[in-house]
Parts: sequence; C-alpha cells; structure tokens
Amino acid sequence: MSAGNQFEVSEKVIENPDSISIKHAIDANVGSDTHIIFPLKYFEAQSGQDDESDGNITVLLILNQQINILPNLFAKLWSNASLKVCADGGLNRLRDYDSTSLTYIPDYVVGDLDSAKEENIKHYQSLGTKKVLQSSQYYTDFIKALSLINAFFNYPDIIRDIDNIDSLDELEKLEDEKSASSNVKVKTLKIIVLGGVGGRFDQTMATINQIWNLSSRRPHLHFAILNPEHTEMIVLLKPGFNFVAYPRFTPHEEIDIFGIVTDKSRPGLRNVGVLPILNDAVITTFGLKWDVENWRTGLTTKMSSSNLQVGNEGFVIRTDKHLFVDFEL
Repeated sequence: MSAGNQFEVSEKVIENPDSISIKHAIDANVGSDTHIIFPLKYFEAQSGQDDESDGNITVLLILNQQINILPNLFAKLWSNASLKVCADGGLNRLRDYDSTSLTYIPDYVVGDLDSAKEENIKHYQSLGTKKVLQSSQYYTDFIKALSLINAFFNYPDIIRDIDNIDSLDELEKLEDEKSASSNVKVKTLKIIVLGGVGGRFDQTMATINQIWNLSSRRPHLHFAILNPEHTEMIVLLKPGFNFVAYPRFTPHEEIDIFGIVTDKSRPGLRNVGVLPILNDAVITTFGLKWDVENWRTGLTTKMSSSNLQVGNEGFVIRTDKHLFVDFEL
C-alpha cells in the first residue's frame, strides 16, 4: 500500500448485521449530485398509457436471447412499456416465449433481419408490427433499435418518413445527425433491455460497451438490463451519490410483485455486485453486508462481487467514476 495515496490509507471495510436502516445516510448525503434509481418503476403500471411526460416513458427492447423471465414479471414489463421493439432475432424469442396467445405484439422489429424468421415477421406484421430493414453491418441491431427508439420519441419526422428511408443505414445516420445538431429538448427515456448479457462473453461485453457509449452520447437514455439467465438487473451508475431505492420485501410482497419468492444468494438477502468495468473508481457504500469507505476498486485491483443488500430501504454507492452495478430482484 502506498503511503502517499490518501484513498488507500483511509480505506475501510465494515461488516454489517443482516438488517440495517440507511435512512441516516440518505438524509445526510442527498444533494445536487444525487441519482436515484427506482427498479420497481419498470414494473409498475403508469398512471395512464398515454402519459409520455419527461422521465415517464419506458421502452422494452428485446434482444436475440432466450426469454426465461418470470411470466408475472414479463406481463408487468410489457404493460408498463410505451413502446415495444424487437431487435432482429428478438422477434423469434418473443414468439418462442408466447407462441399461442395474441397478448404480446411488438410495435417494431428492426435490424438487418438475417435472424428473424420470415414466418415470424409475416405473423407479427399481420397483427400490426412494423418492419424496419437496416442491412448495414457497420451498426449492430442493438444500435439500430436504439436509433429507432430515440427517433420515435424525439425526432418524429424521421418516423413519419420511415417507409421512404433507404434500407441500408439511413435511420442510424438521420438519428445521429439530429442528435448532434438538434436544439430540441429531448425526452428522457427509460429503456429496459431484455437480454444481451449471459451466453457468449463477447456479446455480453459488446452490450456493456454499447450502453456505455450511448449513455455518454445520449445522456437522456437511461438503461437497465435484465439478465435472462438469472433474476437480476444491471444498471450504469453516474459519478456522485447513487441511491438504489429498492426496499427489502416480505415473501408475501414478492409473490404480489413477481408471482413467486425469487431465488437469492442467501435467503432474504439480494446479491449485489459493484463492477468497475470502465475504469478504476473510489467508492463508499451504505446498506451492503460489507460496506466500504474510500475504497479503490478496479479490474486490476479488487472488486466487490457477491456482496449482499442488508439495507432495509435499498443501498447507496457514492463513486467518483461511472461504474456498473448488478443486483438480484
């Protein structure tokens, strides 16, 4: 340990009981750099389906990965989303998940459409889904879908003319030009990404890479990733005081929200991982089993994985750099 490094000298690790209140930490630290994440907002019904006020717009984006999400949870995600988009092969995954009912009809399927089965495209088109072909290999289907989503809410002139744009990459170029030059006040969008992590490691890292780059270039896009292989959410935290407002539930409350009592790493305690994938960071936490103070974390130093939420109100991470956090639902 370097004696000249003030962060390393003052580092602390505190082991907490399995249940604590962090209200004092919240009250004492809320300020201009406070960011509050409400995970349940993605699953709660909006006050009105037509309510698209700033910050109240939720979008569901389905990627090409098997959907293993709890049926009760998926139904709430779907009903809460103002727009539902499948990125190419995500259309196959949706039909595999719900092959018999007509409950889940996406608004758009977009991409180079080399994975979406033609029979599935025709099936959903007959039910009202719009197909947007963008065949360029320079942009991923994920980026194409996000260009469509951003244009839909913030640049409606692109959407009005979408049947006339070229099928190569005009959607992405038009959205990029508008984002770079427009003085229009853009709406904040909460985008829940179903898939993109788990499975192949390179595809997981590509999802992380694209979310980081888009969050930097389009700060009005707020992402939450749902892991289809484990009941957890992944979000990108900003520098400052981040409060994940996710109270601990009784088994009865979990059944009401999710339909079952969800699996956890330890009964009643959610797993939490603090992931400094982008760069080293110095963090202080409140509400974790092993809280830290002025703790330097990084891929080449040390990380807080397999931690547990013990805060009754949620948990707090103060960080000087962007980092990802995953937590069980």
